Amino acid sequence: MKYVHPGVLCRKILKQVHNNQPRQTTEYAKRHFKGKPLIATEIGVAAGENSESIMKTLNVKMLFLVDPYTPYTDLRSVEEQEQAKMLASVKRRVLDQFPRRTRLLRMTSDQAAEYLPCEQDFIYIDGLHDYDHVAQDMANFFPKVRRDGILAGHDYCFPYDGLQKAVSEFCATHNVRLHILGGEWLIVKEPIQAGR
Repeated sequence: MKYVHPGVLCRKILKQVHNNQPRQTTEYAKRHFKGKPLIATEIGVAAGENSESIMKTLNVKMLFLVDPYTPYTDLRSVEEQEQAKMLASVKRRVLDQFPRRTRLLRMTSDQAAEYLPCEQDFIYIDGLHDYDHVAQDMANFFPKVRRDGILAGHDYCFPYDGLQKAVSEFCATHNVRLHILGGEWLIVKEPIQAGR
């Protein structure tokens, strides 16, 4: 098997999204749900490339887009002006294209966790990538995923060691199987059977 540096995997994912190709987790969800109408959420929307891809790839009844669009620092700083450009992109790419099937929630993921409905089919986490935020997002949103639904996320690769640790610990604690697809992670909400 050929070794691929994790940073290369992240660049490949970014290239996929910027070429308007579905991410691997979205393709997995397409096969898993087999055209079933879905309720979904994306945490951390940025410019909306992934949201648009989700809408075009899956049969989504409603997609909740969660992003406060406020300045933040993760691996880099994102200032107010850049946030405004990303918000304009989301309006054009997603909200205007799918007005009856999308809803933007300009709030933090913690705030959205209190607002969003349970029994969701697909939740994609791409918010802040540090250990504490990822662990909190997983704790907040895993209970909102219906049985046989999917919780997935972005950037399970270098340099996001905290993200990888939070995801791995969550899976071990909750006895769920972790799937790694390129630089993304995915969990189908079903307990691992004893002896598997």
